[in-house]
Amino acid sequence: MKYFLFVFGVCSFFFVSNLNAGISYKGVEEETITFLYTAAGIKFSGSFVIKRSQFELDFVEKEKSKFFVEIDLKKSDAGFPLATSAMLGKSILYAEKYPIMKFTSNSVKEVDNGFIINGILNLRGISNGISMKVRPKEVYKGKEKYLTFNLETRIDRFNYGADGYSLLVDKTIFLNSEIILEASE
Repeated sequence: MKYFLFVFGVCSFFFVSNLNAGISYKGVEEETITFLYTAAGIKFSGSFVIKRSQFELDFVEKEKSKFFVEIDLKKSDAGFPLATSAMLGKSILYAEKYPIMKFTSNSVKEVDNGFIINGILNLRGISNGISMKVRPKEVYKGKEKYLTFNLETRIDRFNYGADGYSLLVDKTIFLNSEIILEASE
């Protein structure tokens, strides 16, 4: 009987541990994040192409979740060719030298209808802390193949040395985009 209780207890421990373990989700291939910027007082939009992303989502202890996204700047678009060329050039993103923009979370906090994700953004070889608001499109239980979120943040490009065309283009870039994540196999 003691042996049975021991085996039952061990099996229960592993079963409960697996329930609490999160599910890993990754970005759908070539997913984009929309950004908004102002040039000469006019609002424009562009898109950053996600190279890789992963959301380790713990449905029980959400603060243990982790988020990572890597942007391929060379594939990104500022909305029209002249703006894209300027954005990717040396005075702004310098995509030739720094082709990747990367965000890695260091804390996830559950708030009303979403999360605040704090982390480090690395752009042009410069790392600074930023916060993102992430809101799920619906309530998820942990068995979904796809998750859809709205992601919002502001990036002060001057904090990353991306200060070209400062008299023409506003210093704040707004990210406001829906992202779709797929459960990793």
